[in-house]
Amino acid sequence: MTFAELGNIINGTGLPNVYDHFTTSPAPPYVVFTTPTQNDFHADNANYCGKTWVYVELFAKKRDFTSEGKLETALKNAGLSWFKSVGFLNDENIYQTTYETEVILNG
Repeated sequence: MTFAELGNIINGTGLPNVYDHFTTSPAPPYVVFTTPTQNDFHADNANYCGKTWVYVELFAKKRDFTSEGKLETALKNAGLSWFKSVGFLNDENIYQTTYETEVILNG
């Protein structure tokens, strides 16, 4: 998968989204996705295959099951599996639903 393909998967939800951060946040719900860490597969003393963790974070004023469903459908249709966590950010008064998945990014 390429980085552009990853972006297209998230764009397909129709939710406002950006990689890493917005300079000015739109009205919720919106999505921020990041690639915080890489966990390569090693073989023969080399990085054989680059596996990258992707965090897809949905921010909403209330728990937004419709937007969660859009993201889950997009990830599932792309053949990705994920771990999901939900929390409330008191300082920002917003819900954060995070999907963690691992992909092989080639470009």
